[in-house]
Amino acid sequence: MERLRALRLMNAAFTDELCELLAASPRVRWLEVLDLSMGTLGDAGAAVLVEKRDAFEHLRTLKITESCIGHPARARLRASGLA
Repeated sequence: MERLRALRLMNAAFTDELCELLAASPRVRWLEVLDLSMGTLGDAGAAVLVEKRDAFEHLRTLKITESCIGHPARARLRASGLA
């Protein structure tokens, strides 16, 4: 079976909610690229990404450009090694 390598969930109005679902999915480990850019990813979603970083640490690229994340949450993402 061919595995999904890149998932682009761009411009979504429910990006924070997607973070919980993605962290719980065993298929997220197949991904090399996760693109959550241009959506409504905010501090709550960023907190999930940091809290559950083990689910995402294998990613080569996590795109979060043009999101609604505040500076403190963005700094926590960088410190976690995800962004």
